[in-house]
Amino acid sequence: MMKKNSNKIILGKICAILFGIAFVFCTPDSVYAADSVTYLNESGNETTCDSCTEITNDSQISSLGSGIYFVKSGMTVTISDRITINGSQGDGNETKLILCDEAKLIAEKGIHVGRDNGLYIYAQSRDDSMGKLEATGSDNGAGIGGNENEECGTVAIYGGDVTATGGEYNGAGIGGGNNGAGGTITISGGTVNASNRIKAAGIGGGVGCPGGTI
Repeated sequence: MMKKNSNKIILGKICAILFGIAFVFCTPDSVYAADSVTYLNESGNETTCDSCTEITNDSQISSLGSGIYFVKSGMTVTISDRITINGSQGDGNETKLILCDEAKLIAEKGIHVGRDNGLYIYAQSRDDSMGKLEATGSDNGAGIGGNENEECGTVAIYGGDVTATGGEYNGAGIGGGNNGAGGTITISGGTVNASNRIKAAGIGGGVGCPGGTI
């Protein structure tokens, strides 16, 4: 009788192990630990994001919601659509972008940050290895900011090598689209090169509009 009980215990342990292995291989990816990324926060102190979403060339993204996104070290990612930022401004539902060292994000049609939205950009270091962002506005839109006839929301740059060029028809480099005000723009780190094509500001308003709060 003791032998049978012993066999049952061993069989039970084997079944438990096999079930555990099956659970690991059959559970949806969503339960796995998310990517962990370190970056320099608003105060320049190193902090860690334990739940970040990687932006890749096959992401096919046209919008970024609230949350923290990153471009992996050493990667160059090109997004052909104009990226729309859907995160809000400073209420815990922001859109944050981390440019990892030696990474590069190319937004071929720029990044749309509407009046009620906010984009917050970070890097991992302060030296020449810090990640890069290149954003070129399409048509009347800002490189980073409003579309035509639209005020920019909030753009805060705490790190990274950022180059932003306004659209062909009077969008700011960073700020308002053609005939749009500049919104709220904060730069406290990184390297920023912002320019317009014709008459808009490099950083500020589109043609004929206020520069906003810079």
